[in-house]
Formats: sequence, structure tokens, C-alpha cells
Amino acid sequence: MTRYGLFILLVSLGPCWAMTRFFPANVQVGDMQAFNARELVVDKQHKVCAPNLRVYSAMNTLLLSNYVPQTAKVAFVLDPQGRVLKLWLLHPREISHLQKCQEMSPEKICLPQLYAR
Repeated sequence: MTRYGLFILLVSLGPCWAMTRFFPANVQVGDMQAFNARELVVDKQHKVCAPNLRVYSAMNTLLLSNYVPQTAKVAFVLDPQGRVLKLWLLHPREISHLQKCQEMSPEKICLPQLYAR
């Protein structure tokens, strides 16, 4: 296989690897109704954004605050002061997996977890 063939193979497999995201153990999930750079509304509760807020798209790329949609299903992590530190826009596959899992056990958040040692 030539170098270019190997490159094309790796590029074509790239999106398959990017579809599995791991979330921190303290992640929360909700429906975002509004967003601006300083605050957002999740499940009808106002949340203040941390100054170093990172917003990840459904494809796990960083988004600038002016490209974040106003409504979306999101996962988020709060900092010790209760401000939103990280925000992930969920992919439709993650949303369907979450809904199926919550039907089986409603009290549990069923996203791939990344546990700290």
C-alpha cells in the first residue's frame, strides 16, 4: 500500500473514531432553551457561564459562543462555584442512546463515563 493509500484509509476512518466521546463522572444532562456568553437556561433554570467556558459541538470540536444554537440537548459540567465550565452539544445518536437508557433506568445518566483514578 502506498503512502497516499494509507493516508486516504486513515482519513476515511477518522469520523468513525470521533463518534465515541467520554464524559466526566459528574456530567449533567438537560435541554438548553437559551444561550449567550454569560448565561444559559437549562431545563428552565438559569446557569451562569464560567469565564473559561468551553463549548463542544456534536462532532466534538470547540465552538465560539456566537455559533452555539439557542436550543439543544446538552451535557454540562459545573465548576466548584456552580458555574457551567464545559458544555457539550449532544449528537442525535447520543440523544437516542440516552433516551433508550433512561426508559430502562430513569434515575441514571447513561453516557459513556470517564472515571478519574
